[in-house]
Amino acid sequence: MQMKISVLLAVVTLLSLATPGSPAPVASKILRVATATEPIDLDPQDFSESTAQSIISLVHNKLFVLDRQLNPVPELAESYKSSPDRLTWTFKLKRGIKFHDGTPLTAQAVKAIVDKTVGDKPPIRASFVGRPDLESARLVDDYTVEIKTKNPLGAFQRMLAGPAWAINSPAAYERYKERATKNPVGTGPYRFVQWSPGELIELEKNPDYWGPPVHYDRIVFQFVREPATRVALLTTGQVDLITNVPPTDMPRLSRMANLTVSTIDLNRNIFIAINAQRPYLSDKRVRQAMNLAVDKQAIIKGVLQGLGIEATSPIPRLTWGHAGVGQYAYDVAKARQMLAEAGVPRGHRVKFWVPQGRYFQDKAIGEAVNNYLKELGLDMDFQVMEYGTYIASIRKVRAEAQHDLYLLGWAATNLDADLALTSVFHSSEWPLRGSNRGFYANPRVDQLIDQGRRTVNPELRRRVYAEAQRLIWEDAPWIFLHEMKDVVAYRRQIAGVFVWPHETLDLTQARE
Repeated sequence: MQMKISVLLAVVTLLSLATPGSPAPVASKILRVATATEPIDLDPQDFSESTAQSIISLVHNKLFVLDRQLNPVPELAESYKSSPDRLTWTFKLKRGIKFHDGTPLTAQAVKAIVDKTVGDKPPIRASFVGRPDLESARLVDDYTVEIKTKNPLGAFQRMLAGPAWAINSPAAYERYKERATKNPVGTGPYRFVQWSPGELIELEKNPDYWGPPVHYDRIVFQFVREPATRVALLTTGQVDLITNVPPTDMPRLSRMANLTVSTIDLNRNIFIAINAQRPYLSDKRVRQAMNLAVDKQAIIKGVLQGLGIEATSPIPRLTWGHAGVGQYAYDVAKARQMLAEAGVPRGHRVKFWVPQGRYFQDKAIGEAVNNYLKELGLDMDFQVMEYGTYIASIRKVRAEAQHDLYLLGWAATNLDADLALTSVFHSSEWPLRGSNRGFYANPRVDQLIDQGRRTVNPELRRRVYAEAQRLIWEDAPWIFLHEMKDVVAYRRQIAGVFVWPHETLDLTQARE
């Protein structure tokens, strides 16, 4: 694979050279990024992981964007207003902005997101757009759109700043049709060039970008699953930046004078979701016992080498509305007692699936949890999968789901408790509609999540979400593990690299 990537990069470099007899060419400034996972899709309303999110953020813009203080501010919106009942929002767009295909940005592109999301076949990430509460969108004129909601939305501006509201060219959807998810066309500082499956995605600078200029002519995302290979590519100068740095390599890389190693706190919880519709796992005593049987601090200290914080809530500290609601202290004796009380036979077989290369030490975390659950007396059927295959395997409707437990991470891309809770705990978000792949359901939790979303007063929202978090913690639909940290390493000459708490790699200000 490394040889194929090198050949492709050589072709990219040759494209920047002048013809014979022309003045000496100016070297193209290329930023080469090695990531652990390859995106599944690049449709803003239907993507699945942070690498896709990072690419979407470079190719697209949104009505709003989060500033570095994590507050929503207008981006493509020139102005906006809401009706007194906060059910109608009117947005005026900045003029003179074009998509990468040359078509103008108009209000129709914003309306298309709403139409697509509330239609008969909404995209997978429809809850990120706010599907349950969106009613309609109406064109006022070419640059003004009116969006109606069924209820007031306390997090609406934060929602508009999330990647699922990134605006893609309507003409591109018409041109590419079913291939549109592999051919993004936005208004952002970089435009999509090519996707070589299993190898790389290449972006190039948008010469007509309406916003602040960017430094690099091209950004190439290379897909390198093995951590040791990513490290080797960086230390030998074949790439400029790597993600998911393994903890065993951090001390050595930190001592290298030509590299910067950066650790970032994320608003992503790492967890083991429990299929609450499976025999015995529907009993919350069994799920609580699993939480008690796993020594989270030992995993943080041993597997993560301190790069994690034990979870105290279903949502992490960096998410607005977080409330610390407790801990499941390590207690194997109590866990065994609870399993016995729930009637679970010793040696009960449990399927446990884990991805490799997506999250920091994901396979090693899974192996540790698997050993703890075997010690509890369960017969573990443990499987490790490549991330793309893995996601497809757990993205099944209830009748087709084969998993009992699966490891995943979850972060609200708008850093708000609304999204942090809705997509993974609301009963309306069972697949394929949402990401509640453990098929958890609690009517009171649903009621609180709905109430919090439709409440405008921030303090009241906090109280509602705190109660929801307490109930979810007691129900234990997950084995709550830790809040994730991310580690990236890159050439010291590079400045301006920024990783958002939701794990998006922001390279818009990167320069040398």
